[in-house]
Amino acid sequence: MKRFIVTVLILTILPASAFASRGIEVVSKLESASGRTVGSYRALVIGINEYQDSAIPDLKTAVNDATELSQVLQSTFGFTNVAVLTDGQANESSIIRELRSLVVQSKEDDSVLIYYAGHGELDTLTGSGYWVPHNAKGGDPSTYMNNAVIQQYIKAIPARHVLLVADSCFSGSLFGEARSLPPINNKFYATLYKERSRWGMTSGNLTPVEDAGSGGHSIFAYHFLKELKESDKPYLTPRDIYQRIGPVVRNNSEQMPITQPIKNAGDEGGEFVFIRMASLVPQTSSIPASPVLAPAPAPTPSPAPVPTRQESELDRILREADEKKQQAERDRRKSAERNAEIETYYAKLEDVDKMKESSLPSESKVKVWSEFINQYSTDNPKLEEAQKKLEFWEKMARLPVDERPQIKPPEGMVHIVGSEYTAGADADQGYAKCKKYFARCERSWYTDETPHQETVRSFNIDSYEVTQEQYERVMGKNPSHFKGSNRPVEEVTWHEAKAYCEKIGKRLPTEWEWEFAARAGSTTAYYWGDEYDGAYAWTGNNSDNTTHPVGQKKPNRFGLYDMAGNVWEWTSSNYEGGGKVVLRGGSWITLPDSMRSADRYRLVPSIRTNNFGFRCSQ
Repeated sequence: MKRFIVTVLILTILPASAFASRGIEVVSKLESASGRTVGSYRALVIGINEYQDSAIPDLKTAVNDATELSQVLQSTFGFTNVAVLTDGQANESSIIRELRSLVVQSKEDDSVLIYYAGHGELDTLTGSGYWVPHNAKGGDPSTYMNNAVIQQYIKAIPARHVLLVADSCFSGSLFGEARSLPPINNKFYATLYKERSRWGMTSGNLTPVEDAGSGGHSIFAYHFLKELKESDKPYLTPRDIYQRIGPVVRNNSEQMPITQPIKNAGDEGGEFVFIRMASLVPQTSSIPASPVLAPAPAPTPSPAPVPTRQESELDRILREADEKKQQAERDRRKSAERNAEIETYYAKLEDVDKMKESSLPSESKVKVWSEFINQYSTDNPKLEEAQKKLEFWEKMARLPVDERPQIKPPEGMVHIVGSEYTAGADADQGYAKCKKYFARCERSWYTDETPHQETVRSFNIDSYEVTQEQYERVMGKNPSHFKGSNRPVEEVTWHEAKAYCEKIGKRLPTEWEWEFAARAGSTTAYYWGDEYDGAYAWTGNNSDNTTHPVGQKKPNRFGLYDMAGNVWEWTSSNYEGGGKVVLRGGSWITLPDSMRSADRYRLVPSIRTNNFGFRCSQ
């Protein structure tokens, strides 16, 4: 019987304290040569033989493969914190929970192992690959786990090394370009260990693989485990293993194994290094005994020092410095209170801006904005924006009353008055937010958010993300993974989102329209302020690993709901003119650093996953 199995490994190395009790020579050599600390080994091991849905055929060897691997990792390579999920334990929510645990608990010097053995599927319509958890429904990809989601977790894990081993069909879609080996010499393993890696090994690329094999294991798992157990090398890399077992698997099956980096997951040229426990036993005979030394003579106590004139002068300088520091702190608090007062006043004026001409004419809006500018004419972070608002309403006030716009948007939409605004944010903003949630962050990840001026024309935009009920009524189907008529539709490609909007006389918003609408006049990291607030968004912190009905969180100042969280939203804009499309807003699975109004995400338009949705504009 052919089995469709995905086997994923994410690997970690023992902490120094664990090595200390068993001998540290090999670890010390690797640390010394690479200039890196050897961190912890962690593992998530998953094996599924029996499926809840009888339409999915059971497997024979997946649980045995996973169980023996978990034992080998602990007994031979000293893995700690090994989580094992088999059969009914390996449902989608449990797998996601353990993946999130790896993201939160792993440290920068770690390597992590995730092993998944179970069915895998390929969507012939989109080319997407999937894991099939225990509680999946046969023939329904919306109940599977998309490889794109797995990729996001692999990228988010802060460990230095992440190794993906896939004993499966249809697993090749995760992999990027192969790279050449460095020369194998005494610096070989140190060179590979030094740099971060996101590496993969698969038994079958985009083809089916054998379930039955040797010794109760699949043919790939049998030889993979054999090499781990029987190799006498102190260090092993995935390519060491592959070079020995690849030809054997090819010669004894129809499978074509490969090993190379995982694409779009943060690989930087390194490779995972297994460190064998047997090689960690110290050679005590090679360590010379320390000579016995005569005790040193007791030091003669010095007399207590007498303060000098210079020391008294130093005390005075230190007192004055302390007083200046306290005064600076008082000034800082006063400035912060004033800025908070300005922010509150400005927010109220933005609410005034939204009032219809019939309720508050343009002349009155000119007056209130003028008063704000006069009252806070200096040291006002909102002064430039307020002056632009004043110029706009002065222009409107010069129009005859009957020519002033009285905009009434279609039902379910909000009218957005166009304007120029500052889009994006300094890279330090995203970098600072990232460091709150992840052990490893790079400022360069956020340089595509460079602040710049954008001008958008007036437009309408949906108050809510498109729901499953709305989508099914127009398109005749509901592809969503998390079912619920008032939940946002997901598992839709960019092409499908675009087609839906066009069928009802609308379109997808541009990236800069979306950001302008999300900010609602704000200049802070989030549209509600600079700190994360779960009252405004469903995120990885509060979603319980699922989407939620639209409109349950607080709206922004324009009356738009879920502009942060719940599902990422497709826009109509290409990313930097390339073949990828920009998504905005974060989702139920992402952490708050991706909820920022300036955050940009991009993927190919053909991808579908359960945290991508959209809203329309016109």
